[in-house]
Amino acid sequence: MATEAWSRDELEASVVAYLDMLKMHQSGQKFVKIEVIRALQSGPLKNRSKGSIEKRFQNISSVLDNRGIIWLQGYKPLSHVGKNVWADILNILESKEGFKYLPPQK
Repeated sequence: MATEAWSRDELEASVVAYLDMLKMHQSGQKFVKIEVIRALQSGPLKNRSKGSIEKRFQNISSVLDNRGIIWLQGYKPLSHVGKNVWADILNILESKEGFKYLPPQK
């Protein structure tokens, strides 16, 4: 599996998948996290391991948590996210429809 830096396309694919899972969770829809990861691995994240995708999801949780926005349970925010990755994730999140409507943490 790849060890090089994540491309913008890879980061965007992970953010989109994360937001999709979060929306499903909020609406009470069932989903299986490993199936989401496998779909990513068979497509835009084909060179990434399950563990690296899960850590990326935890990075996304960190950005959301920092902004006081609800994050996906099961992907506890990591305490350290690289400054450049943080900025890229936030930029991608802010570009997504509905991001500003995500509910705050309880």
